Amino acid sequence: MIVEKARIALEKLRRTNYKQSPDFGLDDITEELIAIISNECKSTVITENGNRRYESDIVRDNIDSIVRQLITNGSYIPKDVMSKIVNIYNNRIIGVNSDIAIYKGIEEAEDGSIKTKATTGNSIINIHTLEPSVLEQINEKIYNGYARQLVLKKTKEFPKQNRLSVFKEKLLHGRENKDSLAKLYTKILKENTKYSDEIIKNTVQYNLDYMYDERFEKEIIKSMNEGSNLVSLEEQKSKNGLNNLYMAVSAEVGDMMNLLPDLNQISKDISQIYSDVEAQLVAYSTDITKLTPQQIENKIKEINSTSLNDKKFIGNDGYRTVKVGITGKEVNLLNKNFVKYAVGRLSNDIYDLVQNGNTMGKDEYLKKAVALQYRFIRIHPFPNSNGRTSRALLNMMIIPKGIIANFSKEDRNNFLKETNKTNVVMDEKGYLSEIAFDSEKLDEIENSTDIPLYEYIKNNCIIDYEDKGKDTLRR
Repeated sequence: MIVEKARIALEKLRRTNYKQSPDFGLDDITEELIAIISNECKSTVITENGNRRYESDIVRDNIDSIVRQLITNGSYIPKDVMSKIVNIYNNRIIGVNSDIAIYKGIEEAEDGSIKTKATTGNSIINIHTLEPSVLEQINEKIYNGYARQLVLKKTKEFPKQNRLSVFKEKLLHGRENKDSLAKLYTKILKENTKYSDEIIKNTVQYNLDYMYDERFEKEIIKSMNEGSNLVSLEEQKSKNGLNNLYMAVSAEVGDMMNLLPDLNQISKDISQIYSDVEAQLVAYSTDITKLTPQQIENKIKEINSTSLNDKKFIGNDGYRTVKVGITGKEVNLLNKNFVKYAVGRLSNDIYDLVQNGNTMGKDEYLKKAVALQYRFIRIHPFPNSNGRTSRALLNMMIIPKGIIANFSKEDRNNFLKETNKTNVVMDEKGYLSEIAFDSEKLDEIENSTDIPLYEYIKNNCIIDYEDKGKDTLRR
């Protein structure tokens, strides 16, 4: 049942000319697939104990929505669906702007091949890369103008000011608004850059939508009243208090705008999400019991290649040509010269496992599958996306046994902790050298060792499902 549901989802993901199916994605198995795949996408996780960024500013809670819409929508994800993507944490706004749609389309690669992809569409200017003189104009005319508007609009919410001064300012600047700032912003960019009118328009809209977001305004006001801004409250209340307040608000606006999510990077993140969804569905839609060892090896390479947008450092055999490591960890991985041989042996062992699955209990089967997944990790056959590929491979192995694993992003630290424990246990037995040389010794180590990672997966991430024509799951 999972294989069939994944196949349907993969077909829909790759199509760009169909209407959303109202009933698609509502059954338990498809929803579980979406949850599992979402955990494999780069994101920022927000928890009670703080926030952790996993290579993307898109918040984890919103990845589900993006994944679901990529599968269920043919051409684009409407703006109203994106309305909850903007998030605030640590007193800062971060995420994807709610006025941005995500489009699915066709891309032609340099080699002439065609593939579907997703993007936020037209790019914008990264303001922080502009010349200092242009940035100075933006600070002086845009941020100062916005600060004046905000103070005059929300006078009662800022530190108390002289009423007469406020009245005069409203008379002089009462007509300034978002539209007038947009015209001024556009003029500055047109006169000082060589970008197209369309990109300038997108840039102005993106930046001003961010500044005029109600939550952005509340953050500025909160900062002013708590005295965390660059100009002290005492100075604000001096003879020229209103001007000092403008300065303070303007400085705080500039500071917060430095944290504006880079839409160009977010567009790349969306593209990567699409690639990861496709790669995971390729795995889950595969009936591994019908593959030969060579086909299993080819499928492993297909999963990684689908996820990996950057094809550098990959040889003609599909494997890495460089030495790799695990960030922040002193863990030895297999020498690149032995990767092809090791993956070939791994594929044979996976074949033996799935073909003999009917003779094994679930615990015994899962333990062997986890050992093979761990071996893949230590081989690390690709320059990137090895972790995502290894977890997809594990699920591809255990789905025929009525099991599927969900690796929670929120619990990732514990997963890594158990993986590191496994590294220590296995290395004490000379595990790495046996991967490339002694198959009998390798089997002995894997079959006789209590792997900490196995206990973690079994106790925390396993879902049994009834594959009896029912769309139900039981934990």
